[in-house]
Amino acid sequence: FRPASPAEKLALRETLDLPTERTIFITTGRYVPEKNHLALVQAVRQIQRTRGGPLLAVILGGTEPGQSRATEAALRAYVAEHGLGDAVRMHEDVRNVEDYLRASDVFVLPTYFDEGLSNALLEG
Repeated sequence: FRPASPAEKLALRETLDLPTERTIFITTGRYVPEKNHLALVQAVRQIQRTRGGPLLAVILGGTEPGQSRATEAALRAYVAEHGLGDAVRMHEDVRNVEDYLRASDVFVLPTYFDEGLSNALLEG
């Protein structure tokens, strides 16, 4: 991984259909409660309510049988209930994670897993 230059970031955003004028926050991880994607979505809601501003949260979530579908559905319901559809994008099973990371401005790791070192930090 290497950060994108401004020109590369712009090109990546256009390729990935991401807005060029917003600050993009990104997180990755399976749709399980411990990854705490909801914390990022709630932060986006709070920022919009108090400060406004052009921002977008991108969640690259993985799916697996059982619990993750319920967690993903609850997260999507929260986004819909609070009118955050323009501020939150959720993607499943993305293969070009590095492109999304390079197109983003801020990486967020809201997990509350009891782990020594997250794979997301090593892979980024």
